[in-house]
Amino acid sequence: MDNFEKFCYDNNEVEKYRYILMLNKTEEELASFYPEDEIIKEYGEALMKYSEKGFIYPYTHDEEQKMIHNTEKKLAYDEGVDAGIEQTKIEMIKGLKDKLSVEEIADVAKLSIERVKEIINSNN
Repeated sequence: MDNFEKFCYDNNEVEKYRYILMLNKTEEELASFYPEDEIIKEYGEALMKYSEKGFIYPYTHDEEQKMIHNTEKKLAYDEGVDAGIEQTKIEMIKGLKDKLSVEEIADVAKLSIERVKEIINSNN
């Protein structure tokens, strides 16, 4: 935010980005920062109200940990599914290598011809 603020002041862009810049102001700074601007007054008051009370986080620590755990499980599952799909394609390609051309296999498997050739030539 400091770099953005410096950019705005250095390039005379403060007015253009004043609503973003207001987020980095203290209550005292905000009072003199475009004092006639009704939006800054309204949202500045709300900003100060919530920053005085501290940020209101919508989840408990336990809820957050559960969400993290569920996300990690989903990512692991998705990786496993992707690996399973890849293995199935490899097996299919190896089973078809004597029956279809490399181009036909690539078309069916939705892979590049180069990738199909790699699979066919691998010892897996």
